[in-house]
Amino acid sequence: MMRTDSAATRISHIGLVARSPEGHAAKTMQIKGHEDQWVDIQAHTFKNWVNEHVSPSNRVEDLAEDLKDGRVLCELVENLQNKKILTWTYNPGNRHQMLENVSKALMAIADDGVKLVNIGNEDIVNGNLKLILGLIWSLIVRYQIGRSKFPPKKLMLAWLKSVLPECRVNNFTTDWNSGICLSSLLDYCEPGLFPHWKNLDSNDSVNNCRRAMELARDRFNIPMVLEPEYLASPYLDELSGMTYLSYFMKEKSPGTKATLNWVNSQLKTHTVSNFTTDWKDGIVLCELTKSLGVPVKYQKYDDPDVWESNLNAGMNAGKKLGIEPLLKAKDVSSLNASHLGMMSYVSNFQWVKPRTRPSHTVRAHSDTHTTRVYKPTNFKVTFLDSEVDPNDVTVEIIGPELNTIPCNLNLKSNGGTCTFVPLIIGMYKVTIFNGDEVIQGCPIFIRAMPEVSEIKHSGMEPCAVGSIVEVQINCNGAKAQNIQVLAMSPDGRELECPVKESGDAYRTTFQPDEPGEWTIAVKHRGQLIQGSPYTCFVFDPNGIKLLGLDRPAIAGSIVNWTLDARGTGGLGKIEIDIVHDKQSLPHTIDHLGNSIYNVSLHTRRPGKYKIYIYFNGATVKGSPFPLRVGTKEDIKRHKNITPTKLVNGNNSSAFNDFNSSNEYHKIGLLRPISPLQSPKFTSSPINHHSNVYKSTNLSESGFHSISSPLHLNIPSSLSPNNNYISPKSALSPSKSKNNDIVFGENMQLMPINRPSTIYINSDEVLANINVAVIGPSNKMIPVRLSRNIAQGHILAQFTAEQIGEHSIDVKINGTKVTGSPFRSHAYDVNAIKVGHIPNGIVGEPVEFEIDGSGAGSGNLEILVNGGHVTSFVRNLGNQKFLASFVPHKALVHLVDMKFNNEQVPGSPWEVTIMSGGSYSPKLSILGDAVKLVPVDSVAIFQISAIGFHRDDVQVNILSPTKRNIQAKIINEGGNGIFRIEFIVVEVGTHLVDVSVAGHKLGTGTLLAKGYNSALIRVTDVSDAVVGQPCQFRVDASDAGEGQLEISINEGEVPNHVTVVGGGRCLVSFTPEHVKPHMIDIKFNSETVIGCPFVCSVSDTSRVSVNLSRLELIPVNQVAKFHMMVDNSASAELSVSVTGPHTELPVKVTGNVNIGFTAEFTPLQVGAHSISVEYNGHAVNGTPYVAKAYDSSKVIVGHVPKGHVGNTFQFTVDASEAGEGNLEITISARGANIPTQVHPQGNAKFAVSFLPLQPTDHVITIHFNKEPVPGSPFIAHVEGDLPLVSGSSLTSAPVSTTSHFTMSNVSGSLDDIEVNVEGGRYHKSRLY
Repeated sequence: MMRTDSAATRISHIGLVARSPEGHAAKTMQIKGHEDQWVDIQAHTFKNWVNEHVSPSNRVEDLAEDLKDGRVLCELVENLQNKKILTWTYNPGNRHQMLENVSKALMAIADDGVKLVNIGNEDIVNGNLKLILGLIWSLIVRYQIGRSKFPPKKLMLAWLKSVLPECRVNNFTTDWNSGICLSSLLDYCEPGLFPHWKNLDSNDSVNNCRRAMELARDRFNIPMVLEPEYLASPYLDELSGMTYLSYFMKEKSPGTKATLNWVNSQLKTHTVSNFTTDWKDGIVLCELTKSLGVPVKYQKYDDPDVWESNLNAGMNAGKKLGIEPLLKAKDVSSLNASHLGMMSYVSNFQWVKPRTRPSHTVRAHSDTHTTRVYKPTNFKVTFLDSEVDPNDVTVEIIGPELNTIPCNLNLKSNGGTCTFVPLIIGMYKVTIFNGDEVIQGCPIFIRAMPEVSEIKHSGMEPCAVGSIVEVQINCNGAKAQNIQVLAMSPDGRELECPVKESGDAYRTTFQPDEPGEWTIAVKHRGQLIQGSPYTCFVFDPNGIKLLGLDRPAIAGSIVNWTLDARGTGGLGKIEIDIVHDKQSLPHTIDHLGNSIYNVSLHTRRPGKYKIYIYFNGATVKGSPFPLRVGTKEDIKRHKNITPTKLVNGNNSSAFNDFNSSNEYHKIGLLRPISPLQSPKFTSSPINHHSNVYKSTNLSESGFHSISSPLHLNIPSSLSPNNNYISPKSALSPSKSKNNDIVFGENMQLMPINRPSTIYINSDEVLANINVAVIGPSNKMIPVRLSRNIAQGHILAQFTAEQIGEHSIDVKINGTKVTGSPFRSHAYDVNAIKVGHIPNGIVGEPVEFEIDGSGAGSGNLEILVNGGHVTSFVRNLGNQKFLASFVPHKALVHLVDMKFNNEQVPGSPWEVTIMSGGSYSPKLSILGDAVKLVPVDSVAIFQISAIGFHRDDVQVNILSPTKRNIQAKIINEGGNGIFRIEFIVVEVGTHLVDVSVAGHKLGTGTLLAKGYNSALIRVTDVSDAVVGQPCQFRVDASDAGEGQLEISINEGEVPNHVTVVGGGRCLVSFTPEHVKPHMIDIKFNSETVIGCPFVCSVSDTSRVSVNLSRLELIPVNQVAKFHMMVDNSASAELSVSVTGPHTELPVKVTGNVNIGFTAEFTPLQVGAHSISVEYNGHAVNGTPYVAKAYDSSKVIVGHVPKGHVGNTFQFTVDASEAGEGNLEITISARGANIPTQVHPQGNAKFAVSFLPLQPTDHVITIHFNKEPVPGSPFIAHVEGDLPLVSGSSLTSAPVSTTSHFTMSNVSGSLDDIEVNVEGGRYHKSRLY
């Protein structure tokens, strides 16, 4: 091929580059003198390095001689660049062709960006060793150490210093002579590989170096390009040391992998596989500094300018940790980024003492989780670390309409405050960031309530039902007995109001008990005074009813319910806020007329929805009202479960108690849902009067107002399937709606320790009736059958001994009746525990506790004064309740209580009610009496003590460990409302006893239950494989009381929780897709520290391995197998081979397009386990056991001489050869001889055959198709005396050749002598 003039000119130029006697490598040497020693060491090292990259046929023995013709140099460059050099001469025959070969190699090197200094083609052809060494060094720097703008020595030394801090490495020569530093480097690459490197004797340098280098070769496949004696030599040259050590820090080297492993151990959401492309956008560096406690922000954009900005941010964060960058951000983000430069920089972070995470250095706290619209709302921000930069702290507030709310953040060196003003009612989400990490305690959710408003009405000032209305009458000499005051209710009832003298005036009071317009007539001597009668509007904030919420809704549908406000009196402002998952939801409100409204909500997801109802800005009793939303499967699964109800006259409202957010245990029937358009968000109030209204204070309560008698269903905690059946009120037997054969009251409920009866409508004889009753502990209960002739029924009588669900199986003639087995719940009325019922004061609630936890299922009925006094109830959980009633008259009240129509022991109770004097305390708790509070946070309780001062309030707080806790008492506005604040110091229940002027709160002890989500431990989160179950553990045993919520990929992946007891659970899920699975865990709606946990998922089916030819493999020969990888995803493929005693080095070549080939050489006989892992998981078919054998270990015993007709025998010992097939063939004169093989045990055999011919027999032995040592063997077989035959033995013609035949002759022709005697000498010839 002709080359162009320009190419010829360039080659000529390269060949004529100015040269000097010393090469580039020699110029960098620091050793003075002893030139012959360091040159020999360098030449030996570089020669070995070259031989690692050329074929065995081109191995170099002398660099000066073997590179002259350019063949080795061209192959070396081709292999390093992974591309061909065109048209070079493979067998140069003259100097011109040699020069041309070298020139083409040098030109290829120069084209790849390698700067050649003082070397040309003639220097190579002439064998200038120093210049050749300089060229080889340039290749080592470019293709092994890596391209960089910085000197490789600086970067390599920086990495070694950072990973070997105890060795104090400063050079590549004398610091490595003892072998100690190299041993330490091995232990860094694989922790535990060389743990005792510090104990090495520095004087035993050669042996230290040899052991370390051999271990590096065997463990990491690092070639010994440097002899141990050279590494230990004081004349070790710097470039030889750098060449050998570069094997530990090039890409994919053991040192690189060790540093990458450390980086990945610090990162939560990223995985890196290199130090170039994975770092160029700066995100990984920022995440790394964040993991070490320095906040930093970055942007996710595919823009090099943004990358450089991210890198600068990460490097500045690194400076705060004391790590100075080695490279500029621009160098890292470039396409030719330095692998070694970034790795040397990053490795310095390993020894940085981690700071507290940015999220843990700032804490947010809000004094309250409720506020009112248009009211400035504050929360505190506290810095827990002096190094927090206020500029790194930002706040984001998201309003009910998912819009960002402006806020005023005022921070100083130790923290500060943030203020915002809510403009609409609903939930506000406050998130505070330090850098881009959410701080502890966030997000904070604050519910904005409406402004408190007041009803405008002509006449007297409006008031609430139950409040005391005082009328003052100014008089001029009139006497009290002449003044009469009558209050008339809206339904026409008259109440006479006693008049009392008060100074110069008279006053009277009355207590309205129904909403609407009351009239007050004031008469003097029977005549209405001027202006009389007066009007007073009375409203009832608790007169609002929600109808239809007891029906469960399906997620994704529009659900409607009715709001009936007729009971409020007709005036007032009603507002609604619907909250799910701490977010206010859009809804629509339609006025149907007569203070009745239809509310529509589009439910998106299953769970518990809370409906807050406000009347004139105050929360109505019972608010928030629950709405349960489930999936179709939930509804279908529980369609036969009767909901627990609180019965109020003819109306009932469901109390559905759910154990978790996604399982529904008590659900009624679903009603049809009216088709509506998707609602828009509205916070418009319901105005059911045209008059103007303004603010008044209304009390809030956690009680549900229930008209007596009160019927309370208590579900059994012992029931295994939580299916509860409401009892019937009738005691006489009645037939079931679903069964006309078996019926009776005890089909649903039965008392314990008393006979129960069921009735069977059948004419069969008793012998054909079989009734089996099984109790909760699977104990069979005896049943007695009898017949009631008068009624024609069969009676089955039995006695339950244990509360809980009983199975009643009824068979007639061996066939189950329809519906059998039936479920009935046994109860124990004597287990109802009623707490002390105190005496009371008119107008003040009387409270007492009811514990039904041990009573079983049933209906608890409470009557106060025969049902004439309104009662209240609040569910405390675990079948415990707080009951109360408000007496209106000073007389003895009777509290009557029945359970399943049976009198509760001790019932009825007499409660003495006294008149309330002017100094009687009016005490109540505002809000919940039991609260869950995070540890180290402020617990807040509000009490109402109208007419008292702060000094009258006494608070005693006892922690779970019996420590006294100090509380702060704050008078809010001087209106008798006090706020009690204290810090919850530990996990557990804090007892808060409050008394006012010596009077205790009617609610009893307040409870603040401390919890700490930081104490939840999540362990065993490992990587997973598609289609295989993955498990992890959650331990909340030390975190306190609360609700644990677990979701995987935001609920997309189902998970199963197995409770193992003690607050611990095992969570399992099965991934279906190859993508990181994010595990989010919340405790009491607080995100658990460390979330989200990342579970990497691999699909091992993407790797196929062909191991079919490796069942039997010979020792000391290369064994190969092929792997194909689906190149649709990037991942780590790991191959290992473990022999009988040690792990073998494996060489893997190829790429994802053509597949990978793995090679290894078995060195010992025995089983070799081949493991192929994809992202740390074994691929299908592995581990595979290959059996290595050694045919040279087959020993054939002595082969004796044989004799025709006698059995010939020898031995074969294959006990040390491994598993395989032994083939033995014996032939004589080309024909195979029948052979017998007799096993002797332990792979030893006796071989025999019967020779029939006196000739050499050939014994051929193969083991796994390989000839054993000595094969083929020759067995000499002899016969008896020869047999002679032929006519010439008796007569033979003269002058004619005669012959005879001899048979049965052993041996060769040389062993036979024939003499023919006659008249003359005759010559004989044998053939």
